Amino acid sequence: MTLPSKPQQIAAVAKFLDSDFTEGKSLEEVAKAIVNGYHEALIKNLKTPAPPLRVGMLIKTPLDAKVRRVAWMGDGRLWLVSDTAGVGWLGSETDNTWLYCEEYRPRKKIDGKMVEMTDEMIAEEWSNPDWKVGDRVSQHQREFIFEVIATGPLSVLLLGSDGRLTADSNASLEKYYKREVGVKGIKW
Repeated sequence: MTLPSKPQQIAAVAKFLDSDFTEGKSLEEVAKAIVNGYHEALIKNLKTPAPPLRVGMLIKTPLDAKVRRVAWMGDGRLWLVSDTAGVGWLGSETDNTWLYCEEYRPRKKIDGKMVEMTDEMIAEEWSNPDWKVGDRVSQHQREFIFEVIATGPLSVLLLGSDGRLTADSNASLEKYYKREVGVKGIKW
């Protein structure tokens, strides 16, 4: 779902302002009707309103046609990534934007048939070939240590040892971080 084009929006507002509805109405009543009409225009083309957000869910917003994946949720925050984004977007779970989103369920050809992808299939398609949850990286001679807590196709979400979240791209990780290597089970 996307917004109507700018010329379509202008034509709709002009038609409304030229209608009999505006005659005798206060400026506030006209403004309220325009805003309410705009919100109705946003929601009328929703195919299926998004259910409550969950990790792994693909969504589309009315702002653009990009598909984004909810890659992580915790402590009232979430991390969204697109398949082409360098770092994704870290925001609030309670943002009103989610009221205008719809869940996106892609289809994939399997054995000659088009089938709706499962959450597991989506997770595989959106996996990061370079990083996995649990990997650790550091900066400044191990002064700052981070753990990968979620991944997108081209980015990761890091949890610092100080509790702060940082999203960064694969390219930045290779350039500015050192991968920590754990040594387990060594017997001398």
